[in-house]
Amino acid sequence: MPAPKKRVTKNKDIDMNNQYVAGLFSEFIEERKALGRVPETIKSYMTTYNKFDKYFGDRADEAGNIYGSMFIEWTNAMRDEGLKAATINHNLSDMRAFMYWCMDESRKYIAPFECRVAG
Repeated sequence: MPAPKKRVTKNKDIDMNNQYVAGLFSEFIEERKALGRVPETIKSYMTTYNKFDKYFGDRADEAGNIYGSMFIEWTNAMRDEGLKAATINHNLSDMRAFMYWCMDESRKYIAPFECRVAG
């Protein structure tokens, strides 16, 4: 007899947890552009987001599915790929900016968690 499937619950206390992450990221990028971020920074955010999206795929399509433990998993995966600590930290810093934007009190797209850079 197969084991019962784990029930995945979303953060019901988050107002907008059913938003698609890709749409939120587009909004984040437009805001960063409006704030005058240089094109290199925008490109860096986009490159890193694409790496994150490629790694997690469907698991991270909706904001309500994003959790802090994903960043531990992603950090370990990047280490396993042989990426240098500076590259891992750069990727985490880029995504942390986006995640904290999503967690902002005025948005609440994602349940708050701490997103640390690798040590």
